[in-house]
Amino acid sequence: MLERASSCLESGGRKLLRGPKQCPRTRRMLHSAFWHHGAGDLSLPIWWASVIPSSDKGIREQEGVKYRVKKGQREEMRNGQNGILLDFLYPAKTMALIKTISSYGWDTWDSRRKHQYARNSARQFSSRTGNIQEYISTETDWETEAHDLQELEEELQHSNAIDALRERLRSNDPHKHGLVWRLYQAVEDSDRSQDLRADLVDYLASSEKSVDASRLAQVFDCLSTEHRRASSYRAAISSHLRFNMVGQAVKLHDEAAQRAIGFRFGSDILLARTVQDNQWDLAIRIYQVFIGFWRRQGLDRDYRELWAIVSKLPGLSSNAISFLHYLQQFSHQFQATTGKRYFVAMFVHDFAESLVENILRAETPDEKFIYDFFRALRTMEMSTPRLYEKTITRLLSLPRYHNYKNGRKLHLNLYRMYLDEAKERSYRDDFLPSKGLISRLISQMRRYDSIEDRAGWMTTVDTLIDDWRNLYGALQPKMLLLAMNSYSRVGFADKVHQYFNEYRSQKLDPVITQNFVYPLLYVHARRVEVPAVIKQFKRISEEFGMDPDITSWNILLYAYVRADDLDGTLKCFDDLLKSGCKPDKYSFGPVLDLCAKRGDVEAVQKLFSDAELRGVPDIRDNVMARNALVLAHANSGDLDEAEAAAESMLRDYLVGNLQGSLTHTWNILITKYALQGDMISTMRAYKRMQDSGIPIDTWTYGALMQVLISRRQTNAAYKILRVTMPNNNVQAHGFHYALVMAGFVNEGQFHRALHANKRMAERKVRPTVSSRIASLKALALAEMQELKRKRVESPMERLVELEEALREILAASDPSDLAPKQPRHGLRQTPLNQVSPDGYFEFIVFLYGARGAFHVCQEMFEAARAAREDEEGRFEAPLQLLAAIMDAHSRAKEHDEVDKCWELALEQAAKLVKLMESPAPHVAAAYAVSPTDPSTENLFAMPTPQKLNAARISRNRRHLLTVAIRVYLRDLLKRKDPYRVNTIRNTVSALLHDGYVMDSITWNEFIQVLARSGRMLDAFTACEAYLMPNFLGWRFNSPLYKRRDPSGYDMMDVRPANTRDVNNPMPRYKTMVFLAAAFAIVKRADATEQAHEHAGMGWELHKIQQLAPRTIHAIETMPIILDDKLQRKYLLGL
Repeated sequence: MLERASSCLESGGRKLLRGPKQCPRTRRMLHSAFWHHGAGDLSLPIWWASVIPSSDKGIREQEGVKYRVKKGQREEMRNGQNGILLDFLYPAKTMALIKTISSYGWDTWDSRRKHQYARNSARQFSSRTGNIQEYISTETDWETEAHDLQELEEELQHSNAIDALRERLRSNDPHKHGLVWRLYQAVEDSDRSQDLRADLVDYLASSEKSVDASRLAQVFDCLSTEHRRASSYRAAISSHLRFNMVGQAVKLHDEAAQRAIGFRFGSDILLARTVQDNQWDLAIRIYQVFIGFWRRQGLDRDYRELWAIVSKLPGLSSNAISFLHYLQQFSHQFQATTGKRYFVAMFVHDFAESLVENILRAETPDEKFIYDFFRALRTMEMSTPRLYEKTITRLLSLPRYHNYKNGRKLHLNLYRMYLDEAKERSYRDDFLPSKGLISRLISQMRRYDSIEDRAGWMTTVDTLIDDWRNLYGALQPKMLLLAMNSYSRVGFADKVHQYFNEYRSQKLDPVITQNFVYPLLYVHARRVEVPAVIKQFKRISEEFGMDPDITSWNILLYAYVRADDLDGTLKCFDDLLKSGCKPDKYSFGPVLDLCAKRGDVEAVQKLFSDAELRGVPDIRDNVMARNALVLAHANSGDLDEAEAAAESMLRDYLVGNLQGSLTHTWNILITKYALQGDMISTMRAYKRMQDSGIPIDTWTYGALMQVLISRRQTNAAYKILRVTMPNNNVQAHGFHYALVMAGFVNEGQFHRALHANKRMAERKVRPTVSSRIASLKALALAEMQELKRKRVESPMERLVELEEALREILAASDPSDLAPKQPRHGLRQTPLNQVSPDGYFEFIVFLYGARGAFHVCQEMFEAARAAREDEEGRFEAPLQLLAAIMDAHSRAKEHDEVDKCWELALEQAAKLVKLMESPAPHVAAAYAVSPTDPSTENLFAMPTPQKLNAARISRNRRHLLTVAIRVYLRDLLKRKDPYRVNTIRNTVSALLHDGYVMDSITWNEFIQVLARSGRMLDAFTACEAYLMPNFLGWRFNSPLYKRRDPSGYDMMDVRPANTRDVNNPMPRYKTMVFLAAAFAIVKRADATEQAHEHAGMGWELHKIQQLAPRTIHAIETMPIILDDKLQRKYLLGL
C-alpha cells in the first residue's frame, strides 16, 4: 500500500511541476487552399492599403508567377514592412503610429520574433499572406517623376486630359505608365467611361512595377462586370498573384470562365502559380473550370496554351515529385468519384506532357527522371495511351533522338513499358500502341539498320512487325511497303519477296504500283546480284505491264556500279537515254561515283557538263555529286586538287549555294591522308573540319583510327573504339573492328586481334566481310605461331581451328553481308561481287601454299568455286585468289596452270583499271614475241617513270597485279627455258607500258635477274629510274652503336616505316651487292677490252656511268664489311 502511495505522489508531482505543454501536431491533412487564405477574401477594396509603404522581399515576378531569387541578390527596400503578424488587420494610420513609436526597426522586430519562435518548436500561427502592398517599392525615382510631371504639363497645354489619355493608350508606349496614370487622375470621374478603364487596365498590364499592378487592381475594381474583358481578367489575375492573393485570383478566374468572353483570361498564369506552389487541389480545380469553359465553347481538346507557362517553370521536376506524392496520398478520393478521376486523369496527362517538354529543353535532359515518372504513373494506374503516344512521338520528332546513342534509348524504353502495360491490361479500352506509332518506330529503326534482334531483348524492325501482327493482324499495304523498304536496305531478299507476295495476295486489283517494285530491284542491288536485278527489271514490263520509270533505271545503274562494271554501267546508261526517260541527278550520281573511284577526273568533269546539257542544272548544287570530283582527284593521287575542291564546296555551302552535309567530303580527305600515314596532314584536315563546323561522324573516327594504325599505334586506335566513340555517342561498326584487328595482325599481336573480335561479338555488332577476313588472318597466324612453338614442321598438318572458323563463317555468310553502307578494308579494290565468300579463301590458300600443302590449296580453291559458281557453271575468281592459287601451282611446278591463272588475272585487271574514255590495257604482245628470235630481244624498251605515269589506266589501281606479277616472274625464272630472262624482261616492259606498277620486292628481284643474266645496262637503268629516287643512303655508325636493320636493308639509313611504303620502292642491300659485282665485271671487261664480246647486252661502261650516276655513287660508297656473307660471296676477288 505504501509503495502504491509513493508512486502516486511521484506521478502527481511530475504532473504539477512539468513545464508548459507544447501544442500537439495534428495528423489531419488541411486543405491546400487553407495556407493561401488572405486579406483578398475580405470584403475590402483591393487598393485600400496603397497608402502603406512596403518592401520587396527578394521575389521577382513574371506574369504573376513567383520566382525566388538567391539570398545575395535581394534588394532591401527602405521604410517597408517586414512581415508583421496579421498586418492586414491594421488601419493605415495605426501602422504609421506603430512605426513612429517603435524603438526597434521592423527588421529587428521581425528577427527578434523569429528568434523567439525558434526557441520552441511549436508553431505560433497557422498561416499568413501578404496584402497587395507588401511587395511595392517605396523608392521614388525623382527624376522620372519630375519628367512625368513635366510631360503632363506639356500634354495638358495642347489637349485636355481625356484626349491626351486616349492618345497615349492608343500609342501603346511601354515606358509611359506613370504619365498615363497621372493623366487618368486628371480626368474627371464623370468622364472615366468603362471602356476607358478597360483600356487603361490593358495598358498597365505591360508594366512590371508593383505600383502599376496596384493601380491596375484599383481600376479593375471600378470596372463593371459586363465591361470586363478577357484581357482585363488576365491582367487582374496577374496583379493579384503578384501580391500572393491566390484566393481572389481564383474567384476572378471562375467569374471569367463563367462569362466566357474570351480565351486568354489568365488560366495559364493561375495554373502555373498553383503548380509552382504545389497547390494541387487548386490546380486541378482551375483545370476543371477551364475545361468546362472550353467544352461549352464547342472546341476540340487542343489547348496547349494552357500549359505554356507551366512547361517553362524552373525546377518543375521537384513539383512533379510533389504531385506524385499527392496522387498517392489522395488516390482513394479519385477512385470514389468518377468525374473527379476523369479530370485528374486528364490533368495527369497534360501535366506529364508539360513535364517532358520542360525536361527536354535542357541541354542534357534527365531521361531517367522521365522514365521513373512514367513508371510511377504506371504503378498508380494513372498512365494513358494518349500520354504514351504523344510522349514517344514528341521524342521521335527531336533531332537529338534521330542520332545514335550509346545507352538507354528513352523512346524505346517507354514503348516497351507501354506494350507491357497494355498486355497487363489485356488491351482493354484500346490500351495498346497505335499503328502510327509502330510505323514511326520502324522508320526510326531502319535508319540505324536495326533490323534483327541479335540480343533477344532489342526493339528492332523484326520485333515491331511482330507487335503489329499480334495487335492488328495482317499488315496493311502501307506497312508492307515500309517493311519492304526497310529490309531492302540491308539486303534481306527473302523478306522483301515474302512481303511483296503478301501484298499481291491482299490486292484484288492486279495492277501493281511502281513503289512496290522498287524494293525488289534495290534489295538485289545492295546484294550486288546484277542478274537478279535485271530479272526483276524485266518483270516490270513483262509481268506487271508497266514501263520502267526513271527510278527503276537508276536502281539498275546502281547495281552495275556496285559490281564495279564500267562497261555494263555505260551500256545501261545508253539504254536509259534510248528508253525516253529523262535522266536526273540520281542517274548521273552512280556513274560519277564509279569514275571517281577509278580516279578518272576527266570523265567526272565530262559527266558534269553532259548533265547540264541534258537539263540537270542542279547537279552542281548537290553535295553527293560534287563529292565525286573530290574523290576523283584524291584517287588520281592529286590531294592538293582534292583539298582545293573541298574548300570550294565549303565556300559554296557557307553562302547557301550547296545543299547537303559536307561530312563525307572531308572524310574523303582525312582518309586519304591517313592511308598515306601522313599524321600532320590528317590532323590539319580534321582541325579544318572542326573549325568550319562540319559535323563529325563514325567514319571520321575511322579515318583517325587508320592514321594511328598506319603509324603502328593500334592500341591507341583501339582506345578510340572502346572509349572515345561510346563516350561521344558514336556508333561502332564492323569496319572499325576490322581496322583494329588488321592493325594488331600487322603488329604481331594476334591475341589482341582475337580479343577485339570477341568484343565485337559480345556487343552484337554485325560482322562484315572485312572483319571476318581480319579475324581469320588473326586466327590463322595465331595457330601457326602455336604450331611453331610446338615445333610441328609437317606441311600436312591441318589448321583445325582455322578451318572450323571458316566453316562457321561460310555457314553464316550471305550476299546480304555486302549490303551495309560501310567502307571496306583489306580487300584491295576487289569488286564487291567477288569478295564473299572468295575473300575468305585467299589468305588460307596462300598459307597452305607456303607450307607446301598443295592438295589443301586445291581443295580450298574448289570450295570457293562451288560457293560462287553461277547457274551456268561460270566462276570468275578474284585477283587475290588467283594470285594465291598461282603461288600454290608455282610451288608445285605446275607451270601450265600458272600460265592459265596469269591470263585470267590479266583479264580481271584490265576490267578494273579501265577508264571511261580509254581502251582496256592488255599485255598479249608479250606472249606474241618468239623468245627464240634474237631480233626480238630488245623489242620492248623499258619505259621511264614519266611514261608510266602518263598511261591511261586507273592510277589508284595500278598495283592490282603486284602479287600476281611477283609470283609469275618467279615461276618464269624456275622454268628450264634458255630464253626465260627475255620473257621476264618483255613481260615487265609490257606491263609498265600499260601503266601497272610493281612493289619493291619485285623490282629488286627483277633487277637481280637482269644483273646476273648479264643485262647490265637494263639492270642499272632500271635501278636508277625506279629505285634510286627513294634511296636514303648508307648508314655509318660508331663502333659501339648497335642497331637492328630492317630485314633486307642492311647498312642502309632506313627506318621500318620507309620499307612499308608500297608506292616508293627502294633498292635492297642484296640488289646493291649484285650491282656492285656487275659493275666490277663491266669495269674489268672494259679494261681488258672484252666488252665487245657482249654486244647488245649493255656492257658499255661509259653508258652505264652516264645513265646511272646515282647507282654508281651508291655502289662506290657502300660500306665494306669483311664478314658479310653476300660481300664475301659476290665481291671477294673482284
